Amino acid sequence: MALSIVKQKKPDISLHIAGISMPRITSPGYIRYINKIIINLDLQDNIPWLGPLDSNNIANQLLESSISVIPSYVESYSLALHEALTIGTPTICSYAGAMPEVSNITNKVHFFQAGDFYKCAKLILNNLSQTNVAPNDDYIPIDAHKAVIRQIDIYKKILNFY
Repeated sequence: MALSIVKQKKPDISLHIAGISMPRITSPGYIRYINKIIINLDLQDNIPWLGPLDSNNIANQLLESSISVIPSYVESYSLALHEALTIGTPTICSYAGAMPEVSNITNKVHFFQAGDFYKCAKLILNNLSQTNVAPNDDYIPIDAHKAVIRQIDIYKKILNFY
């Protein structure tokens, strides 16, 4: 829904989705639900389905993206967020699970409440209006090793708590 708001100001916006958009009859429930929303909001031309992606293709998609958007309602440790931060892609995500803690290492993450697609759209538009250069030119990616060590320390603290 945020994309339909963004599209009003940026008609050429595109949201790339990893995975396969199967024919509607054979689609699993969630894919069918997503396709129904896409059709109802007239976003078919704005959403290319990328098919399955391996790690190299994920990295390339993040490098080519202006923004990574992670609108999860439920999330534990978000590997997608960690990948975006490691690559250096500015990210907009919901306050869900450990995403605020994972993003604590950088100031390139902007948050919205899960389900608040108006705020999500506003953050997307704000980010796009500030991007006059390649998305990663002014950004120093996080040190992946430090991030992993930090995450392990968090797990150790949790395990020692119990």
